Amino acid sequence: MASIIMKHWQKETDFIVYLFIRLVTLTPCCVYRILTWPIIRLGSSGWAARKIPIFRRILNNIAVVFPGMSWSGKFALLKQVLQKTVVGFYESSRMYRKNWINRVVDAEGLAHLDEALAKGKGVIAFSAHLGSFPLILSYLKMHGYPIRNIGRDPENPYLARYFEKVRGKAGVKHIPKNPVGLSIRESMRWLKAGNILSLPSDQYSRQGMSVPFFGQAVRTPTGPAVFARRLGCAVVPISIVRRANKHLIRVELALPMSWSKDQKKDIKENTALCNRMIERWVRENPEEWFGWFTRRFR
Repeated sequence: MASIIMKHWQKETDFIVYLFIRLVTLTPCCVYRILTWPIIRLGSSGWAARKIPIFRRILNNIAVVFPGMSWSGKFALLKQVLQKTVVGFYESSRMYRKNWINRVVDAEGLAHLDEALAKGKGVIAFSAHLGSFPLILSYLKMHGYPIRNIGRDPENPYLARYFEKVRGKAGVKHIPKNPVGLSIRESMRWLKAGNILSLPSDQYSRQGMSVPFFGQAVRTPTGPAVFARRLGCAVVPISIVRRANKHLIRVELALPMSWSKDQKKDIKENTALCNRMIERWVRENPEEWFGWFTRRFR
């Protein structure tokens, strides 16, 4: 009986959360900022840092990445992170609006992506949960690039269906992260056809490999390194950051991966190389990184 009540309660809670998110993202941006201001105000308060686990986690993560930062500096960064997060969520819900994307998104370095694609072995678009990262997918898709991503939908079924609908409008096809075996097979078929697979690789992975990340050994996804070794595809770093009132997609040179007869050694070195790229992005734009919310360091 208790389990039935819990399931019913969870279903109602999921729907209320979904309804709230849908309502606020349908409002004009100026109204949305007003509605989310209390969240930012609460999250950047000393009380929240002491009492609410998610805000404590953000501050603890900041302390790991920036050990010399003052207490006031950490709170200032926390406030910036919350501001960017609520705006980023709003913008990501509009990833299918072509006119808006063409107006607010620019890209540099696309020649690096073209060069990698020309080899015909597929391309790993190596990225992170930085800035309004879903806009990378919609922008590249709109400009004729064959791209899919691997990801995990939220456990809230209403939100999962909503995000699927948004991606569908943008023409972006999603490869579910689970079940893992099916995800890997589908990803390899996609890459073997000479296409682009987007892999955000900045989250904790229980199945990953322990490599350095901001001075700590953390379990890190090995997908980019494993796919590159098996298929010979290039790993091209792609990130997006805010520049004034616009977004800039930055496509960089393919990473110089290590190749030898020692497969495990290569995968470890190449995964560490990927982590160093993410470290650089986070140091350059710490307020844009959503990894602060996760248990990345454990």
